[in-house]
Parts: sequence; structure tokens; C-alpha cells
Amino acid sequence: MSLMANLYVGASGLTVSQNALNTTAHNMANLDTTGYTRQQVSQGTRAYQTIERKIQHHRP
Repeated sequence: MSLMANLYVGASGLTVSQNALNTTAHNMANLDTTGYTRQQVSQGTRAYQTIERKIQHHRP
């Protein structure tokens, strides 16, 4: 796996963790609100595609 792909995996993991923390904070802040229902974060795997650039050498 390339360096950029590894960085993407790390960045997406951090984003998911941040969303989960935000959802938890939202749930705690609205716990006593009338009619409030708890929100959940659903985590799963996601396929991604990389684009490879092929360099062609032209010979005269």
C-alpha cells in the first residue's frame, strides 16, 4: 500500500473517531430534553480506489 493510501486510512479513522465523540457529546447534552432520542454512529469498512499514473517513455 502506498504512503498516500496509508495516510488516507489514518485520516479517515480519525474522522470517524471525531464523529463518534461529537455524537456522544450531543447525546449527553440533550439527555434531559423532552422527546429526544439517542443518536448512534455506525462504523464499517469502505472500499476506495487509487489512481495510478503510468509514465510512458517515448523513444525517438
